Amino acid sequence: MDKKQRLREVSEIIHLWVKTFGLMKIFTVEHENVRKFTSQLFGKLKDYLEKNFNLEIGIQEFSFTFDGKSVYADEQSGSLPFFFYKDGMAALYFNRGLRKKEFFEFLEIVKHESHLPPEESDIVSAFWERDFVNIRYFAPDEFLEAQIGLDVEAVEYVVDREELYKGRIDLLPEDQKALFNGVSLTESILEAEAGALDTGQDVDQAEGSAESETLLSTAEDEALQEMLNSYRQTSLDGELNSLLLEILYLEEDSAKFGRTLDALLESHQQYVTEGDFAQADDILVSLNELKDNLASGQEEKRDQLERFWDKLRQNLSLPDIRNAYEQARVHNYAALFSYLGHIGPDALPLVGFLYSETKSPRYQSMARDTLRELGRSAPEHLLDMAQNSRPALTLEIIEIVKELADLRISPRLAGFLNSPNPDIRQSTIRALGQLRDLRSVRLLSACLQDPDESIRILAVQSLKGTEDETIIGRILGMLKEKSFHTLSRAEKQTLFEFLADTRSQRSLNALGSLIRKVGRFARPRVIET
Repeated sequence: MDKKQRLREVSEIIHLWVKTFGLMKIFTVEHENVRKFTSQLFGKLKDYLEKNFNLEIGIQEFSFTFDGKSVYADEQSGSLPFFFYKDGMAALYFNRGLRKKEFFEFLEIVKHESHLPPEESDIVSAFWERDFVNIRYFAPDEFLEAQIGLDVEAVEYVVDREELYKGRIDLLPEDQKALFNGVSLTESILEAEAGALDTGQDVDQAEGSAESETLLSTAEDEALQEMLNSYRQTSLDGELNSLLLEILYLEEDSAKFGRTLDALLESHQQYVTEGDFAQADDILVSLNELKDNLASGQEEKRDQLERFWDKLRQNLSLPDIRNAYEQARVHNYAALFSYLGHIGPDALPLVGFLYSETKSPRYQSMARDTLRELGRSAPEHLLDMAQNSRPALTLEIIEIVKELADLRISPRLAGFLNSPNPDIRQSTIRALGQLRDLRSVRLLSACLQDPDESIRILAVQSLKGTEDETIIGRILGMLKEKSFHTLSRAEKQTLFEFLADTRSQRSLNALGSLIRKVGRFARPRVIET
């Protein structure tokens, strides 16, 4: 399995895990859709492990990574990556021997810890206590040391072995009295503590002690409270979307199904306006999954989903998204490019703009991947964006269409053979050479007379292997021209290699004729030839 396929499969597993996690936070494990999603998730993970032995997921503050590349990102403090990251986890490992029971228990622990207040949950400790066989994790040593307090001075215990081995326990007077009255020692201790709580004396002391040990300033305490409140509330939108999608799964009434879709569309538009593309993309992904999972006989639902996409495209304002980018209202660029990828070819102009404008190599790489994904289905739309005034984008587009090897694109590439940018011209020649169709060969033959030697050499190299007799005859004719001997050594070498590759009698005769011209008084250029 190649790297791209592994990356694609891991991305699908992670996105399905996020969906399953969202459902598990709302519904019980017995719920029909929770069972369906968890089983599907385990199946995909199991298939991957059978082919690849293990799966290592990197954990960053707001993203999951695989093989150094982001496969899921959500820059909210309530996101699943942040849930693991906040407790110090840096990586998560699944091994081939993973069993369904073990995996479902893993999901239950994640669900349980996520429902706890942030200051109480600790997923690292929960995993450590369970000690899974085929699920492992990595947390940096310095974090674990801070958590378990390795730098705290240990209490020294002194054991008197002589007293220990006497086999005798001395009770306090109150313990003896309780034992005599038939009350267990445990009950007497609980009663004593309850009495202390009723009087409030220990509570006051404890509060005073805790207050005296608080090291946070007022500003820091307010910031901490704000962060905790934000963490508790950020997932509400996601849970609302999950609830609406759950309603869509279960809704039988066509009219109510349509009204719920309208509510999701309105929610989607609000997210786009606010620049929250993580939530907007989540809606699109979920609706695609819903459409894929619709059973036969649910054509009416399928038609309504198609109408939803029509409305979405009608209301889609690419300038608004561009403004959100320019005004720095986009908080999650991975989600933005994922969203544009789900929009389809209509989003190509905006993706091209982002590719040209961004100065970040990471974001430019995201834009490039999105261009490739959308360009496969619409190469003609991709070429519409290619311009000499945007050389970097144009070079990327030519590279993408070259990989597609679509014979329909050669006429569109012809215009770039006259580009003032030599890099664009060379990239175009390579693309035409990859196509190898008759039209591309004819276009390349026109480059044999180009004033730029590097273009002529590249054209000949791209034509190498052709069986077109017209092209072969044209190059043979070049050998007979007086100016041939004035060409550079590199260009002559390229032409000879082309003729040798044809393995034809015509080429053999032409090369032999050149050799026979070398006499005692031949010019140096002829001798070199």
